[in-house]
Amino acid sequence: MVLNFKRLSYTTHWTPTSLATEVLQQHNVPPSGKHPDGRPHYTLPALIDHTPQDTNPSAQSVRLSDSTRIIEYLERAYPEASLPAPDAGDDYPFSRELYPANSRALHAFVENHIQNVMKPPIYNLYTVALYKSKLPHDQVDYAARKLGAPGVTSIEDLEVNGTEARAKEWEKLRNAFRVLEDVQKEAEAYYSQAQNPGIPSRDGTGVPVFQPPGLTYSDFAVAAVLMMIRNLSPDEAWPKVRVWDSGRWGRLFQEVERRWAI
Repeated sequence: MVLNFKRLSYTTHWTPTSLATEVLQQHNVPPSGKHPDGRPHYTLPALIDHTPQDTNPSAQSVRLSDSTRIIEYLERAYPEASLPAPDAGDDYPFSRELYPANSRALHAFVENHIQNVMKPPIYNLYTVALYKSKLPHDQVDYAARKLGAPGVTSIEDLEVNGTEARAKEWEKLRNAFRVLEDVQKEAEAYYSQAQNPGIPSRDGTGVPVFQPPGLTYSDFAVAAVLMMIRNLSPDEAWPKVRVWDSGRWGRLFQEVERRWAI
């Protein structure tokens, strides 16, 4: 998403999540953190940038994992990629900087909210669909880790079942989106009071963003969740979620999807 948004050229190599440690170690990509027991923790996505060698053959390639570190590097190494380019036919009039000044607390809050509040009910509601969406190698790894626990004999046993139980998960997800709606509304009110003529209207027909006027990291993070919902449940969950809060999330996803497209 981010590389497309910043109009940077790249090549994608798909790696099963269950092979992340093996593959990243082979390519000398450092871990993104540590497990509770101190072992290095390797995660995807990862980035290998050979561009520094274009101007200095003795320079080392940049190797990173963790989305935040990757974005920080891209914004530092390619500042021109954050600038509008109207001469190149760019119809996006705002900065493409994903971490504007003094915005890290906002984006950290949204990221934490997504991981700890928003994703759990999605996983509980659509465990089977999530399993089926995995690469074959990851399906085997997931089943090996999950099956055999008390009361779990199949992937279906991991999904929340029953009308009442599923309704509770849906309410958790609904409340999670309400929190983010409140965050966006606070941002809209703040920037509206600034009376900046460059900020477009954020009424019912505008694109709701977390840090007007343009898209920033939080918009992409939420859009990634929306894409997951659309892919996991295009006929049940997506029609519901995209119209919540006066269609706010459907409009955000449409705008982000348009901007990350190649």
